Amino acid sequence: MKPLTLSKYMLLLLLTLSAQVGSANPFLHRNEIHSNHLDTKDIQTDDPWDLAFYSDVTATTGDDMVLGAEFAQYSFYIAGSNSGGDPNYVYVLNSEGDLMYQFTQWSADGYGWRDLVYDGAYLFGADDDTLSAFDLNGNPVPAMDIIAPLNLARGLAYDPATDHFWTAGFGTPLYEFDREGNVIWSGVSGLTGIYGLAWDEFSADGPWLWMFDQSGNPSTTFYKFDPILHLPTGESYTLPVLPGTSDQVAAGAFITEEYDPDIVAIGGIAQGVYCDLLFILELIDNTAINLELTLDYQSGSPVPIGGGVLVFDIHIENLSTFAVNFDAWLATQYEGGEPTTMVLRSFDDFQPGWAINRNGMYFPVPAAWAGGNYTFWGRTGIHPAVIYVEDSFMFIKEGSSDDNFRPSIVDEINNPFEEICRKEFVSIASKFELSGAHPNPFNPTTTISYVLSTAGTVELSVFDISGREVAKLVDGYRDEGVHEVQFDATGLASGVYLYRLNANGNVAVNKMILMK
Repeated sequence: MKPLTLSKYMLLLLLTLSAQVGSANPFLHRNEIHSNHLDTKDIQTDDPWDLAFYSDVTATTGDDMVLGAEFAQYSFYIAGSNSGGDPNYVYVLNSEGDLMYQFTQWSADGYGWRDLVYDGAYLFGADDDTLSAFDLNGNPVPAMDIIAPLNLARGLAYDPATDHFWTAGFGTPLYEFDREGNVIWSGVSGLTGIYGLAWDEFSADGPWLWMFDQSGNPSTTFYKFDPILHLPTGESYTLPVLPGTSDQVAAGAFITEEYDPDIVAIGGIAQGVYCDLLFILELIDNTAINLELTLDYQSGSPVPIGGGVLVFDIHIENLSTFAVNFDAWLATQYEGGEPTTMVLRSFDDFQPGWAINRNGMYFPVPAAWAGGNYTFWGRTGIHPAVIYVEDSFMFIKEGSSDDNFRPSIVDEINNPFEEICRKEFVSIASKFELSGAHPNPFNPTTTISYVLSTAGTVELSVFDISGREVAKLVDGYRDEGVHEVQFDATGLASGVYLYRLNANGNVAVNKMILMK
């Protein structure tokens, strides 16, 4: 995944961001609310696409043609079209689907803004070839307007790592472009009915671009696209017909981790018969431990009667979005009997991206061991009963078999768990990386990790959402490598905070949530 970096211009915008949506905007009207907020803790499985929330936004807003949606600062922003008539509105709903207030769009197109997108500071609505910028209170910010390379720009997505936008429409190519409207890449999506786009920066194997397309039956299918290789992945998911409608087509789409700290959510608008529906699906379970383990045999089998050495490679990596506590162990098993643990280590606070990469490890097989078939196991979990992930290979020991034999613990084993590769981040960070805050959300302390590929002067500061600096965590020279610093938010109010890393002339910004 590319490092999360922002231009200095973008950083300035982040730090001058106005206060969150307030009560100054009047409630222009309020309708009966039809929503269903499901408890994701009760419905989560190991599979994505669980329905976590849906809401009849036609009933909530009184608008019978809703097009775009985005989730920003714990609120839904919904772009209505008023069936192509003026005026068009943006409706602001809380996370339960309740209408808080609305404001008028200034779109020149009769249907108003299509998809909406949030860059961490401002929202943008697609209007013909213009991305109209506005703040969280609905105030226009014309200086931030962007000319898109497509007319009509329907789907919108934003990549925070490059500060680039993506757009597409019905039967058009996909476009990646910068804030000046310069096309970075353009190519075929393989789809003809794109209405919404959503950027997945959260998957461990990402990033990915999800395209919400009006194809199939029902016409609400998400297609996964690789924005690095510029190819469809072949993966897709068709949203079933939601309660309250008999048919539906795709409109705007978004991805967020703010809706529920336990999940990364993908959501959007399904335009249905009789009503339009806002929905949230679980894309990634943030509570699921995702450890990768591979154990590869290299040489040594069959082991002679007098004993010998097995040579193997082992790799363990934390692909979770959070730090993991776990045990890792090696075990041997004779002829399908009970395994014997040979090496065991417990890991605490094993951070995302940390890995164990050990090649050429050896395991001495004693002469006293019985002849026959063995399994050599590598396992992670809670020793010995809970196994998160495991891998194995078979080997043969020459000699006489023994039905009652069980492998004994061997001395002088080459321990593969002694070295943790904490510098894995450096290989993917061209300048530096602001790796993240763990835990996030937090109360009241969290640990911020960052990586320097070269030594230099470092500033790491924390700002509130209005741009006021609330803490300076680092201010001075630091060596290259992985660094960690603790942030204590005792005395600060709950909410979103930005932390900014400035090192060797490069800047990165990320968000964390204080929940008291």
